[in-house]
Amino acid sequence: MLPRLRISGVWRPLVTVGLIGLACLTTSCDSGHQEGVGSPAPDFEFQPLGGKTKRLSDFRGKPVIVNFFATWCGPCMQELPQLDRKIARPLADRGLVVIAIGIDQRPSDVADFERTNDYRFLFATDPESTIFQQFTRQESIPQTFLIKPDGTIGLHLVGYEPNDLQTLKRKVEELLPSAK
Repeated sequence: MLPRLRISGVWRPLVTVGLIGLACLTTSCDSGHQEGVGSPAPDFEFQPLGGKTKRLSDFRGKPVIVNFFATWCGPCMQELPQLDRKIARPLADRGLVVIAIGIDQRPSDVADFERTNDYRFLFATDPESTIFQQFTRQESIPQTFLIKPDGTIGLHLVGYEPNDLQTLKRKVEELLPSAK
């Protein structure tokens, strides 16, 4: 039987802080919601499926949601219909732009997905993840960025959590003109 180690006095808080620090190093201590917030969004060029080449800066003055997804990603497939139904459709007439970018897959896969879903998004592909890498160092998807009308990143969400979409909608509504 191993002897039980007792930590008391001054050592207890130091050991606790050390263990928390170690946990932060191994999990990066990042909720995934803050990377890039407040900094200018990359002004990437993209070609909406079936459309002419555009740049993110073409939408300056409007809030833009940039969502990185893949058709093989389960959480992405849960998030996209909710993003469309709860945010894109109700707010499109007030100026919201949503760009859904399929990463690491063939353009034909994203085009097929777009055809079978009636979403209010501009769809684009990023087969080599070059646009994705301009936004984040994290590799997980889905990732969603809210670009404020001034071109800065206002919110960064990693993964899919229904409550995150409520936060996203609230932030978008703060940036839009009032409904008439």
